[in-house]
Amino acid sequence: PSLPPQCRRKPFFITPSPTSLNAVTEDDVIEAVEKAEALWVNALEARKKANALVDVAEGEATSASESADTAMEALNVQSGGTFGMSNVETAKGALNAALDAGSKVDQAVKATEEADKLEKLAEEALAASEVLLEQHLIDFPEQNED
Repeated sequence: PSLPPQCRRKPFFITPSPTSLNAVTEDDVIEAVEKAEALWVNALEARKKANALVDVAEGEATSASESADTAMEALNVQSGGTFGMSNVETAKGALNAALDAGSKVDQAVKATEEADKLEKLAEEALAASEVLLEQHLIDFPEQNED
């Protein structure tokens, strides 16, 4: 099957050869595959970082929840429902834990979005390399017979 004209063009990340006649060479295909592989490596590292941040954020959120529960218990049990100076420190600790957890959640969200973006770029690069391979086999059918 013939590719539509828009698929015959080289992707943005392929540097045109000065001797090229718009034919997709084996070197073009190799370059595209290598760039796609590099993007996948970057995407994998970004995903690992994002997952690690999610784990940290989850741990800090759990800790913040426990601190808030402790503060509420201290308010209800120790002071009979009144808020004294001892409760201020407990509440302050719970608030700080919640703020830290919120910060980690924000970092995790941003890292996840970056990993998603890199994965999308890697998928697009892989698809482009597949199109280039198909076009190369059309441009150089004698290499298809090997």
